[in-house]
Amino acid sequence: MTLGRSLGRAAREVTQALTDVPLGESKSLHELHTAGTAFTLAAAAAKTEADDLNNDFTAARLQFNARRYGTESGYNAKTAQLYEVQVRRSSYASDRHRDRSKFFFYGMLIAQAAVTIASLSLAVKQKSLLWGLAAQRALRPWGSAYLCICICNREDRGDVHDRDQAQVQ
Repeated sequence: MTLGRSLGRAAREVTQALTDVPLGESKSLHELHTAGTAFTLAAAAAKTEADDLNNDFTAARLQFNARRYGTESGYNAKTAQLYEVQVRRSSYASDRHRDRSKFFFYGMLIAQAAVTIASLSLAVKQKSLLWGLAAQRALRPWGSAYLCICICNREDRGDVHDRDQAQVQ
């Protein structure tokens, strides 16, 4: 490209110099004008060829980059699919642990209910103040258990998440 530009500048200088030379009947002046014109045409052809080569090289570079970007996009898509699988597996494991925790919570509530029922039945059967106080003490956590169950059910339905998202927006 630089050679084509240099050659073009030189051809313009030669053309400018030839305009100053008078056109005469001399054979040497006529050969000088003919050689200058031939040089100018050759320089124009060389510049055109250099421009064509530059355009061909630029097109090849752009085609190479397009193929490279196409290949990279395929790799990125495969990587994204693997990450998506990983996220889904983690989500499944998290949901499974959450369900197990919820079932454990319900099991503990059932066990506490059994203890409360047993304490009440003993208090009634023995007509004992001590078992009556134990039954009252066993009934006290049921208010907080009811609250926990309500909160868990709201989270399962997505009510809490929807409300939090509305506050963010």
